[in-house]
Amino acid sequence: MKAQKTHLKSFLVVPSVKLPRFSIKLTEIFQDNNKIQKPDAVIIDLEDSVPPDQKETGRHLAYDFFHSSAFESINTACTWFIKVNDTLTDYIADDIKLVQTVVHKGIGLALPKVGQADEVQTVLLKSGVEPHLCLPTIETLKGFEQRDILLTNWSQLGVKQFVFGAGDMSYELDIERNYSLSVLNFIFVSLLISAKIHKVNFIDSPSRFIPAKDKACHTEVERECLDIFRNGGSGKIAIHPSQIAIINQIFRGIDYQHAESLVNTFESNTESRAHVDILTGQYVGSPSYKHAKRIVAAKPEDRNTED
Repeated sequence: MKAQKTHLKSFLVVPSVKLPRFSIKLTEIFQDNNKIQKPDAVIIDLEDSVPPDQKETGRHLAYDFFHSSAFESINTACTWFIKVNDTLTDYIADDIKLVQTVVHKGIGLALPKVGQADEVQTVLLKSGVEPHLCLPTIETLKGFEQRDILLTNWSQLGVKQFVFGAGDMSYELDIERNYSLSVLNFIFVSLLISAKIHKVNFIDSPSRFIPAKDKACHTEVERECLDIFRNGGSGKIAIHPSQIAIINQIFRGIDYQHAESLVNTFESNTESRAHVDILTGQYVGSPSYKHAKRIVAAKPEDRNTED
C-alpha cells in the first residue's frame, strides 16, 4: 500500500457523476510538472454535488474510476477520499459498500454532518478505513455544540484533520455565508481553538470564487486562504482546479519562507532571544522561533505534492 502524507493542505472535490469527463482532467493535473497546481488530496463526492436520483449512478462511476487504468496511473500522486452521505440518510449503507471495495487501495473516507461521538468510529469499523484516512466534517449546530467531545474522540482514534462546513452551518443559522458576521466568525474561531487543543488539523470550506472564470476572484480566494492560515488553519477545500495553486502557495509557500527567515535570524545570532523579523519589522521572541522551527521541520513533506 502506498505511503500516505500526514500534512494535507489542498483538497480538490470532484462530483462522482462528473468522473467520466473529469478523470481526464485529473490525469492532466497529476502528469503536469507544475507541482503548485497539484492537490494533496482528491475527494470523490457522493453527497452534496450528486442529486438524489443520481446517487446509484454516482457510486457506479466512482467504482469504475477507482478500478480503471487511469486511476492506477495517478493513484500515488495524492491521497484519495470518497465523500459518503451522512449517517442519517438511506444512502450511507450503499456508500460504505463502495468504500469497502476500494479500501485496499488506500482510499480514505470523508464523512459529512457529524454530530455524534460514535459516528466516526462506527463508520470506520464498517468500512475498514484507517483513522488517519478519515475526514469528518462539522457543519451543523449539533456538531458545533459537541465539538470538544467529537474532537477528543477523533484525536484518540488517530484522525488527523477535519473540515469546517461553513455553507451548511450558515444555512442552519439562516444567514449568508460570510465569516465577517459575528455569529459565523464565533463558530469559526471556536472550532479553530478546539482543533488546536485536541491537535486535529482544521480544514476550511471551499471558496465560492472561481479564478478561472474571473481573474478578480483570484484576490478573493487568496484573501480567504490568508485569513484561514493566519488564524491557524491547516488547509482548504477547492471546488475548482484553479483554486489549488492559490491554496498551495499560501499554506505551503508563505509559511515556510517566513519561518525559514525567522529560524535563520535566531540561529545566526544566539546572544539574544529577541530579534527583529526582517519581513514584518516586528520584535519576535522564543515562541515565534519555536513555531518557525516546527514549520521548517515539516518542509520535506509539505512542499512536495508527490510521495
